[in-house]
Amino acid sequence: MGIDPGSRVLGFAIAKLNSELIEIQQMGVIQTQSPSFYGRLAEIRETLTKMLAQYNPDLLVVEKIFLGKSAESAFKLGHARGVVLAEAALRGIATVEYATRFVKKSVTGNGGSDKTSVRAYLSKYFKISDRLIADDAFDALALVFAEHQNQTARSKKVLEVSP
Repeated sequence: MGIDPGSRVLGFAIAKLNSELIEIQQMGVIQTQSPSFYGRLAEIRETLTKMLAQYNPDLLVVEKIFLGKSAESAFKLGHARGVVLAEAALRGIATVEYATRFVKKSVTGNGGSDKTSVRAYLSKYFKISDRLIADDAFDALALVFAEHQNQTARSKKVLEVSP
C-alpha cells in the first residue's frame, strides 16, 4: 500500500505485487473535512484504520518528508506521516520510506521529473484513462511502483550472485 501523506488530502494506492506485475486493487484519496488541523488528523486515522483492516497490507510505502514549501507545511506533513506510521506500527505492518526524487527516478528515469510526467507515465503503464483521479493518488501509486522496481532489482542481484 502506497501512501502520499497530507493533512488535507492523503493519497493512497493499494496493490498486489509479484515479481512480474503490479495489480492495482484501489487508488484514491482521503479528503479531510474538519476545519481543525487536529480534527483532520483524527479523520485520517479513522479512515486509514478502516482501510488497513479491510485490505490488511503487509507493506506500507510512504513518501519521506521534504522541506520544500515552508517549515509550517513540513511540520503539518510530519504530523500526518506520524499518524500513518503509528497506525502501521500498531498493526505490525512493515514500512518503507522513499524520497520524492528516488520515486520519480524509479518511475520516469529522471529524479527531477514533474508530477505531470510521473502521472503520464503511470497512466500509460497501467492503462488508466480516468482524468478525475487525484494527483495525490498517482503519487501513492508511484510509491508502489518504486517499491516494485526496488524489489525486482534486489531479486535480480540475489540471482546474479547465487551459485
